[in-house]
Amino acid sequence: MRLPNPRLVRLGSVAGGAITEQGDGELVIPPYVQPIIELSSPINRIATPSAPLVGMQTDSFFVDARTFTAGVTVQAATTLANMSRGSWVLEVFTSLQLTGSTVQNAGDGTGQSGLFLQDPDGNLSGLIAFNNMLGGVAAQAFWDAMERTLHFVFQRDAFLLLQYTGALAGADAKLAIATSINARRIV
Repeated sequence: MRLPNPRLVRLGSVAGGAITEQGDGELVIPPYVQPIIELSSPINRIATPSAPLVGMQTDSFFVDARTFTAGVTVQAATTLANMSRGSWVLEVFTSLQLTGSTVQNAGDGTGQSGLFLQDPDGNLSGLIAFNNMLGGVAAQAFWDAMERTLHFVFQRDAFLLLQYTGALAGADAKLAIATSINARRIV
């Protein structure tokens, strides 16, 4: 089976100037082998809160977001990426550092921080979620980090990757969260 694949030629050119020949833009898969191949596009730039991604993401990208809050604050969300439909692999890393008085997660999510996925209908799911379990306790300290690889096939456009910072209850509270995402669009 022959599959047209212009990314093979593009990857060759990114790697240092390839000479393309007939058939280089095709991926040949024998009928008796069923391999799973992850072939992603090269990353063009790194997005940050000061240089965010614009519009719907249709190709591979890398985003890095770091947020620091202090004092009495409400829960806030930062949009990291607006994903297009298709097959994606997300390699995500999130770390959280927290000190001081926090708002306990009362089931409504106000005390949660982390990386979340929101579908086009507004439904929210935690990909990496940290909970503030000691509401109102002064001088607590917490640090954690998590790394995951997630495979998604989005049926519709407009899935959002969001970084949440949980609510803080005291003047002594400080919260720092860092999230890195290597999003690879799969052929």
